[in-house]
Amino acid sequence: MNTKETIIKNSKKIFCKAGLEGMSMRQLAEECGIALSVIYHYFPGKEALLKEMFKLTSKELSEKQRDLQNLKSVKSVLRQRVDFIFDNYQDYVFLLKYYDTNRTTFRKKPEGYWPE
Repeated sequence: MNTKETIIKNSKKIFCKAGLEGMSMRQLAEECGIALSVIYHYFPGKEALLKEMFKLTSKELSEKQRDLQNLKSVKSVLRQRVDFIFDNYQDYVFLLKYYDTNRTTFRKKPEGYWPE
């Protein structure tokens, strides 16, 4: 895992637990074991980091969902979807918290609702 991926992974974990107000870039640097300046090398600020995380997380979840099998019975499909959500709960928590924090910036686009 490279430095940028480490920053994103740890920031998602912190954001999911503490929300926007509870997440500090200094805390993130400590969690990653890097200097604060390294984070700012990759991201100009917390908002840019969260926006990048939103894009990546949305893309990853979409790709994983595409890989789900086409099942015939409703029971099997429901079970598969529930398992999928539990297996990816941190991503869903992040997306929901990000949306809740930034919902006024989301606009309808052909691919869905995305922040400006």
